[in-house]
Amino acid sequence: MAREVIVLRDGPCALAADSLILLHFLAAGLQSTATRAAARERLDAETLAFATSLTTLVIAGGALLLFLGEFRDVLHSPTLTPRALVFAGLGFAVIGTGYFLTSYARFQGHKLLPSYVFEPLSRTHVLIVVPVSMIFIEPESSALEWVAIAAALVPVFVLAAQTPRSARAIDWALTQGVAWVLVASVCAAGLQLASKLAVDPEIWIGLPVLVFMVGSNAASAVVSALRHIGREHRGALSSTFRYGALAGVCNVIALGSLLLFLVDGKPSRIYSVGAMSMLIPVLWGLLTRRERAPTPWELLAFTFAVAAIALQYQVAEP
Repeated sequence: MAREVIVLRDGPCALAADSLILLHFLAAGLQSTATRAAARERLDAETLAFATSLTTLVIAGGALLLFLGEFRDVLHSPTLTPRALVFAGLGFAVIGTGYFLTSYARFQGHKLLPSYVFEPLSRTHVLIVVPVSMIFIEPESSALEWVAIAAALVPVFVLAAQTPRSARAIDWALTQGVAWVLVASVCAAGLQLASKLAVDPEIWIGLPVLVFMVGSNAASAVVSALRHIGREHRGALSSTFRYGALAGVCNVIALGSLLLFLVDGKPSRIYSVGAMSMLIPVLWGLLTRRERAPTPWELLAFTFAVAAIALQYQVAEP
């Protein structure tokens, strides 16, 4: 029997599915760009992660207080048993730690590798979450949905295959960079699947979206602060918090739109389009002339990425 839905999906947070996908794509890309810019300035990774989580916590916490009336019935819901609350608390701790690890790994990867190398490789988590979602979570998918997903996987494969050739001039950093890629990709896959489990009342406890954002980012801020204790800060503190605040605002939009979509949308749609947000930091690098011009293979991959986004907008939600 389906459990009671206690997510905040109506009223002030109600948006069309396509709008949520677009918001997630733009915000995720801008957040990666902010991390890329901070890494190029050799700022402090732990402080950046703390500032990002703290900004997210303040915005989401303020929104939670503003919409507190929406959750009056939640406190008396039979879904919120002591066991569910314990699991929620443990989930916040684990997911918050995952947020910190993902942020830290992405920062270190951006510091070691160019964006046209690191960004595509770090999106390989889509190769995990999309098949898992389509096989175990979603109902039967249409042929158009499979074509859209295939189009999203092409640029990941093509750009990943180009990495050794693109990285000849930075062989000294390639090994470390790829190690951080693996950490970022595995953590991102776990976080995306955990997000679906948290907000879907038929799979897990159906946490309200804002509560999930507050709890997980509070845990992430604590982990970031503990990691920074006893360490010397690197770079200008004001610059670190400026980039962290920008990344935090983008994180609120990216995570909020993801969670709202996952309440009743097909995860593979937003997971695949979100992975294509690699286009934004790569484009930023090209426009600021901080990266070299793309090769023909990379241009082909980026074309497939754009096509994947367009195809997802032809997929109708049931």
